[in-house]
Amino acid sequence: MLTAAEILSDTGLDHPDVKGRLSPVSPGSVPVKKFPFWIDLVLPSWIGAITTPSTIWVRARLLAIGGESLGRLIIHELVHTRQWREHGILGFLGHYVKDYFAARFRDRNGHRAAYRAISFESEAGAVAAAASGTVASGIPSRSL
Repeated sequence: MLTAAEILSDTGLDHPDVKGRLSPVSPGSVPVKKFPFWIDLVLPSWIGAITTPSTIWVRARLLAIGGESLGRLIIHELVHTRQWREHGILGFLGHYVKDYFAARFRDRNGHRAAYRAISFESEAGAVAAAASGTVASGIPSRSL
């Protein structure tokens, strides 16, 4: 079974500062699996991964490519794993959907803009983006 810890190690993104931002989630306890065929057909192509409370699901092509971009994607999804665990299934989904529709109706800028306005997505994106700077120097390149 492939775990998030293995991907972070393979991509050089297993720095203690990164792990600290994921706590209490242990990357070694989170399996990473490729999308089942039917999910690959249903989801838009720009969605590279999704997270359920206990598993990260990634498109096969992204797993095959690997590299730092995969590592950042896994960090992004590990933040969602932490959010699922902190808020529970109903809390996570309720917050996610509320943020999405509030932005969709408030701004009327379409799906992608509403998706980016979801606070859980913003947090996950910020942690993943900071990971690149953390690896090189041990000090985050951006404050969160």
